[in-house]
Amino acid sequence: MVRHALIVVDEPVETDRRVRAMIRDIEERGYSASIVDARDRMPANLAAKSIAAFRTWRDSIVIYFEMLKRIGRLRKLWRSERIGEYRYPWFTHYTHEAMSMLGAIYRGHLMRQSMARQPDLVVANDLLAGAYARALLGARAAERLYYDAHEFSPFRNRENNSTARIVVDFAVEAWVASRSWRMGCVSQGICARSADLYAPVKIDYVPNAYYEESHKPDEKIDPEKPLHIVYFGAPSLGRGLQILGEAAAGARNHLRVTMFVPDFLPFHPALEWVRSLENVTVHFGYDYEDKLLELMKTDATFLSWCVIEDLCLSYRMAEPSKFHQSRMFGIPVLCAEGQQLEDIVRADGNGIVLSRAELAAPATMGAKLREHLRAHAHEIGPATVRSWENSLRFPGWNWPIPSDK
Repeated sequence: MVRHALIVVDEPVETDRRVRAMIRDIEERGYSASIVDARDRMPANLAAKSIAAFRTWRDSIVIYFEMLKRIGRLRKLWRSERIGEYRYPWFTHYTHEAMSMLGAIYRGHLMRQSMARQPDLVVANDLLAGAYARALLGARAAERLYYDAHEFSPFRNRENNSTARIVVDFAVEAWVASRSWRMGCVSQGICARSADLYAPVKIDYVPNAYYEESHKPDEKIDPEKPLHIVYFGAPSLGRGLQILGEAAAGARNHLRVTMFVPDFLPFHPALEWVRSLENVTVHFGYDYEDKLLELMKTDATFLSWCVIEDLCLSYRMAEPSKFHQSRMFGIPVLCAEGQQLEDIVRADGNGIVLSRAELAAPATMGAKLREHLRAHAHEIGPATVRSWENSLRFPGWNWPIPSDK
């Protein structure tokens, strides 16, 4: 009998490379994979969501007690990671979002009742999908649910964030994670802190991309060549692009910037001015490997922009795809002081850590980068190049498959 894997999502699969890579990996292991959107036929207005919430009252009670069991862990994390410094309000208008969680649970129950046979494996991507999948599997979640949390769900950067919202998301995630077979996170820091919150669930470190080191390169970067910064990813606020733009504007004749942006993502209106600079080039589309390799043949010292503003704990703990892609292409990275990446970059010697003072004065960053390179060029070497294809197929990670029960 062919095993069936159900992939639960809450965003379009076409725009999520991580989900597509997981589906491909699961299918290569002999599973027949199908996709369900947790938002499909979700209660649309507040009245319908209220009815769905009432019908999930048993789950709400269990979620409440899961939160109470772990509230001491949350308080400890709050203090150790200085969450109070983000100055969240106590409450915001979060009614619809909170009801959406209960609506997803309700839809999961309905799905379970309509299925002739439960799937052998369910992979839920993000918290809303996790709530749906947890309700769908019921008691079988402990042996069949893989909850891919991606980021630190209660501590993400989003509108209407508040202390109350963090507590609600924490309660739902505790309910999902505590009953899951395994859980996955994108960074080592998020894995460690999720383990503190949700133990004893088993947590896998599953970054968005992989590279493998096959040799130590002998060459070092040349500090006197023209500087060229590359950026991979979304042109959105919070990714340090305002700082990068001001750095490019302040060194128009000494610094070039090339951005590789997924073609479905528009520039944030506040960042449109960055793409208009004469020393900034933007390429849209996912298939940019050839363009980048051709660019790297030019006579320049390349650095990769991996600066993320500390807007939330999930950002501070992030290991963004651009970081792994940069290492894969052999490009030293630039990160911010205080990011989790700081420890990795300092240990590996594959980039430069920019201080808060340097980030606060982006107009002089071109000159500061030159100083860094001249002082530390003997320490900074490019990471080993790994093929683009393999980086998206989770090489070497033994995707766990539940045994037959």
